[in-house]
Amino acid sequence: MRNGIPKINYIRFIVLAKHNKSVIESYDLVETDTELLITEHVNNLLFRKNRLMGACLMNAEKAGAEDIEDLVKMRLSYLIEDNGSFDAQDREAIKRELPGYFQVHLDKDLFAYVIRDGQNIVSCAFFLIVEKPMSPAFINGKTGMVLNVYTCPAYRRRGYARIIMEALLLEAKKMEISVIELKATEDGYPLYCSVGFMEDVSKYHLMKWKNQWRNIK
Repeated sequence: MRNGIPKINYIRFIVLAKHNKSVIESYDLVETDTELLITEHVNNLLFRKNRLMGACLMNAEKAGAEDIEDLVKMRLSYLIEDNGSFDAQDREAIKRELPGYFQVHLDKDLFAYVIRDGQNIVSCAFFLIVEKPMSPAFINGKTGMVLNVYTCPAYRRRGYARIIMEALLLEAKKMEISVIELKATEDGYPLYCSVGFMEDVSKYHLMKWKNQWRNIK
């Protein structure tokens, strides 16, 4: 303190994205002569900085055939959280049939983007490619659908879904996908808007037909 005026210093933390060095977050800390205030803010900001930098160090990758068992678990976890408890017969049917589905479709018309903690998949998204007859809306007929965007509860709020979506969209551009669709929850809506998705305003009514017949072996 000089002449009764507290000395003020500023510490600026800037967290950059690993892939393009864009600023994820920046914030200033004002240091005063109050040691407790400094300690409290430094500890809080360092925690946030380390958490965000940890996310920047994570990379999304494509899952392979060796990951099918984990992908089934992630699918079931997503469905249970999205639907609440659902019919035990349905759950057992999904658990039984889904490995075969992945064996046929994975890395062909279905791609699973994942983030791992060690060997464990902790975040994922599925990207299903559907080729349709050409139209002005999808000029080459190649369309995509994002499914099952899910992060295990203990790993949320770290930016993993964003990392996965950015990797998925980069790959979609290389594959010349005309349009990608998804259904956004309220929680996911801001993320999808931030990576380029827009609400689909159409003159058509979105409808579906559901077969009530069930073939449970």
